[in-house]
Amino acid sequence: MTTKQISSIRSNTGATLVIALVMLIVLTVIVVSAIRISSVNLRIAGNMQTIANVTASAQQGIDTFIATSTNFTAAPSTNTTIPVSTSGVTVTVKPPKCINTYTDAGYDYEFSAGGAVGDTSSSAPQSTMWDIYATATDSLTNASITVHQGVKIRLPPGSTCAN
Repeated sequence: MTTKQISSIRSNTGATLVIALVMLIVLTVIVVSAIRISSVNLRIAGNMQTIANVTASAQQGIDTFIATSTNFTAAPSTNTTIPVSTSGVTVTVKPPKCINTYTDAGYDYEFSAGGAVGDTSSSAPQSTMWDIYATATDSLTNASITVHQGVKIRLPPGSTCAN
């Protein structure tokens, strides 16, 4: 090897190192960006899961509230806390609001005490329309959601709205 060849190899070695370092920096930036993007996507998916969980808990609270008929014959005047199967989630149901009461049609006419022949108001079931609001709050994430649902409840003959 001649002296000229040795000096040529030495000058090329520095350029290769600089190019390798630039490529390494570019690759590092790409990897860091990919990690940040995947982290954001993971947080978005976690938030969506929390919202779905809290919404399902609120709906479960409404279903549990509706299953108890005394909530409509003697409606509670204060908020009701409903236990749900999801740990860390508290569901509170506001007192239901009766919107409408009407006598169900299609029942035979009967003679009833205090009523005339053909009067079905005291012998036919009463249909009532209610508004129910439930608020579910997750104590871990502080996520909170209010679910509003309308429901039709058939009450015994002679019943009226409790509120």
